[in-house]
Parts: sequence; structure tokens; C-alpha cells
Amino acid sequence: MSQTAQNELKGRNARMAAPTTAVERLLDPKIPIVTKTDLKGRITYANPAFVEISGFRLDELLGQPHNVVRHPDMPRDAFKDLWDTGRRDEPWKGLVKNRCKDGGYYWVDAYVTPLTQNGEKIGYMSVRSKPSDSQKSEAEALYKAINAGNATFPFTKPAKGRPFIVDLAVVAFLPVIIALLSLIGIPAVVYGSTALSFVAAALGLLWLKGRVEHTNKAMLDAMRNLAEGNFKHEIPETGTREFNKVHTAFKSMQVNLRAIIADVISSSSEVKNNAEALSQLAINLMSRSQQQSDGINGVAAALEELSVSVSEISEATGKSSAHAKNAMDVVDTGAQSMDKSTQATQKVAQVVQDAKQNIEELNRAVVKISNVTRTITEIAEKTNLLALNAAIEAARAGESGRGFAVVADEVRKLAEMTRQSTTEISATVQEVQSGTNKGLETMSRAVDEVNIGTTLILEASESLQAIKVASRGVAQSAKDISAMLEQQSQASLEVANSMERMSSLTESNVAAINDLDNSAKQLASTSGELRTLVKHFEASL
Repeated sequence: MSQTAQNELKGRNARMAAPTTAVERLLDPKIPIVTKTDLKGRITYANPAFVEISGFRLDELLGQPHNVVRHPDMPRDAFKDLWDTGRRDEPWKGLVKNRCKDGGYYWVDAYVTPLTQNGEKIGYMSVRSKPSDSQKSEAEALYKAINAGNATFPFTKPAKGRPFIVDLAVVAFLPVIIALLSLIGIPAVVYGSTALSFVAAALGLLWLKGRVEHTNKAMLDAMRNLAEGNFKHEIPETGTREFNKVHTAFKSMQVNLRAIIADVISSSSEVKNNAEALSQLAINLMSRSQQQSDGINGVAAALEELSVSVSEISEATGKSSAHAKNAMDVVDTGAQSMDKSTQATQKVAQVVQDAKQNIEELNRAVVKISNVTRTITEIAEKTNLLALNAAIEAARAGESGRGFAVVADEVRKLAEMTRQSTTEISATVQEVQSGTNKGLETMSRAVDEVNIGTTLILEASESLQAIKVASRGVAQSAKDISAMLEQQSQASLEVANSMERMSSLTESNVAAINDLDNSAKQLASTSGELRTLVKHFEASL
């Protein structure tokens, strides 16, 4: 067995083992399902009705063996009979239970006929209709019995029929038989042989004429019913082989025409629905295109206004840039003034610091004077005490000590004056020391204030520097914004121009959609006319 045959066998076994359900689908009695296959049974065509009821997509069916829809309840002999009949170039008819993709099933009354092209068989076409409930019940019971081994499949017998030449031969040989009988010597035949020959010939011709007329009438009735669209008319067999072949071909044509007309009706309805949907879509598109056109025009107008606004903003930004530059110049001037103020303040701080140091030195000198004055006071007090002791001793000495007493008294007076002077000096020194202390405190506060002022001036200078940097950044940003706004203005103008072009294209699209709507309406009208043309066939499908 070849690899291809093995693959086909595996595929067939897999399909036969596929799960099934008890869900039945019913065919539309007016729309038969149609498929075409090549000589090996691979599907080459499937009409929408078959695609819908089978549950497979069209791409899942094309190129696949037709047994993709085979149901495991079907006897193998049914398909053997189908293939044997097809190989004899004869049509096959029978009830078939098919499997859907989801495991469900559907019954069909199948009619399979060979397909020819230029007189050569190229495949098979199967036209399947909805069977009656009684047909399904009988077929289901028969197939169960066959699968159980309790019945055999009723195979299709090869087409039979007496050749027409036999009828002609019978009519032609009747006079010959009468002549032979006369030669034998039968008296009745001898004396009436000529008359009998004429009578036999006449009767044979009448009989032959009756058979031909019967066949012609059957075919004429079939053609009349076909012309009237009655595809369900049964064509009786005549018993003549040649006419039976015509009968078979005519029956195949009847079934094929029924399938074609059904597909035309179905397609015309689908085309009409699609045309109406397309027309509605065109109307919606036209409305949306009009809205889009209005929106585009609105956007274009808004962009033009935006371009004007951007130009105004750009101009205002340019002015802001100039103001920022002026502010930066003012900040530069202020920074220079602050630098000078800082330098002057630092000089004042230095002078105050020097004065503070001088006062501190003066205070230290006053302290030294106070110490010296205190020492002098102590000496004066001791001198006064010594003068007092000397006066006492001079008084004891009497007259001899009188001169010494005078000197002692003068020394005492001098000591007293020294003490008073040192007291005044001490008071003055204390006043000077108090003043220097106050001056020192004042100078300390002045130094602190000067230092605070210097710090504030430095901070103000740093702030001015920051303002200068910020002003420079503002000026640069304003310049950048002005440049970007210029680009934005140009871009807005370009977008506005593009919007105008889009508006023009949208108008063209509206015109094209209008043409599409007219075409869709014309298509719907044509589809309606086509359906009207074949409508009288619909009742007999």
C-alpha cells in the first residue's frame, strides 16, 4: 500500500472514530445541498447550503475526501454501491446520513451523477434534498439491520432495457416468418400469405408506433414539466435501452437544473441582502464622510485661528524676551551696585572693628590707670598714717620735735591732697571706663549690625545673581518658545493645507460612495429582477 493510500486510510479511520451526538439538523426543503468531486472523491465545489449544514468552513472542505462528512451509522456497502454505479457512468440515488463537524447529523436524499467535460468524465456531482420522515425511518431501520448483519444492502442494478433494434427486428421478421410458414405448406398460410404479411407488418408497425409515441409522450411531458419549472416530476422508464439512457441523462439534467436554480435563488437572495446592506453601509459612510468633511473644515478653520494665535503668542513672547533682557540688564546694574555696597559695608565694618579695638585698648589703659590710682591712694593713706605717727612722736619730743611735727603735718596735708586727687582721678577713670564700656558695647552692636548688613547684602547679591541667571534662562526660553511657535505656526499652516486637501478628497469619496450606493441599489434591483425571473421555479424545488 502506498504512503498516500495509508494516509487516506488513517484519515478515514480517524473520521469514523470522531465523536457523534444525537442532535439532528434539518435541510431547507427548497435549497438542496450541492457538491462536486474529482474522480477520487476529493471535494472541488460546495455550495453555501452544504457549508452551513456541515459546520465546516469552505477551506476545510475543498480538497478533502467527501467522506469527511461520513457518519459511522452508514453501511460501507452503501458507498461501495455508489462507487460501483458511478464507474458504470450511471446515476446513484439513495438516502444518506451525514455527520456534522460538531458531531451532529443530517439526512439527505442524494442523487449522484457523473460530471463530463468535452465528453470525458472528470468527476461527480451530488445533489441532496430533504427526505421525508417516513424515508428517514425506513432507511434508519434498514441501515441498523445491515450493520447488525440481519439484512443486506439493496445494490443498484445495472441499467437494463431491450434494445430498440430488437423491436425493429420483430416487426421486420413477422413477414419473413409468415413466408416461411407458407413454404412449409400450411394451407391457411399458403392461400393468405400475402394478406397475412401485410397485416403482420401493419400490426408490428402499429405496436412499434405505440411504443415510440409512449416514449415520446413521456419525454414531452418531462420537458413540459421542466419548462414549467416542475423539477419534482417523475419520468417513467420505457423499457427501451436507448430511451432509458435518454431518461437517465434527462433525469440528471433535471436534478442538476434544480440544484442550479436553487443556488441561483439562494444567491440572488444573498446578493439582494448584501446589496441592501452595502447600500445602507454606503449611506452610513456618506453620512460619516459628510461629518468627517465638516469636522475637517472645522479643524482647518481652527488651525488657521490657531496659526494666528500662535503668531500673536510668538510676538508677545518676543516682547517678553526683550523685557527679560531688560530685566537682566537692570539686575546686572543692581548687582554691580550691590557689589559696591558690599565693598563699602565691608570697609565700614573694618573701621568699626578698628574703633572697637582702639576702645578696647583705651579701656585696658583706663584699667591700668585705675590700678595705679588705687596704688597711689594706698600710698597716700599709708603716708597720712605715717605723718600722723610722726606728729605724735614730735609732740612727745617737745620743743625739739617741733620742726619735725611741722614737716609731718605738711606731709599729712600732702598725703590728704594726694588721696583727694586720686579719689577724683578714680571717679574720672570710672566715668571714662563706664563710657568706654558703653562705647565698646555700642561698637560691638555696630559690628554685629554691620556683619548682619553685610550678610544681607551678600544674600541680596546672590539673589540678584540668581535673578540674573533666571532672567537669562527666561530670555533664552522665550527665544526658544518664539522659534518653536514659529515652527508650530508653519506646521499649523501645513496641517490646514493638508486638511483642505483631505476635505477635497473626502468630497471625492462622498461622490464615490454615492456612486457605490447607486451601484448597490442597481445591484439590488437586478437581483430582484433575477429572483422574479426564477421565482416560479421556487415552488417546485
